[in-house]
Amino acid sequence: MRNLPSDIYAYKAVNEVFPNQSTADQFFDERQFEAYRELGYQLAKPALAKLD
Repeated sequence: MRNLPSDIYAYKAVNEVFPNQSTADQFFDERQFEAYRELGYQLAKPALAKLD
């Protein structure tokens, strides 16, 4: 997906496996949480818009 917020690209730059990080480690920091939260939001937004 293109045109994502710069925070997502910045997180990817320092975490090469993003967005495919293992869920075995359930302890994550705020930056990781926010990167995944925002990615989910950006992916869901156009999908939900099609339902209107």
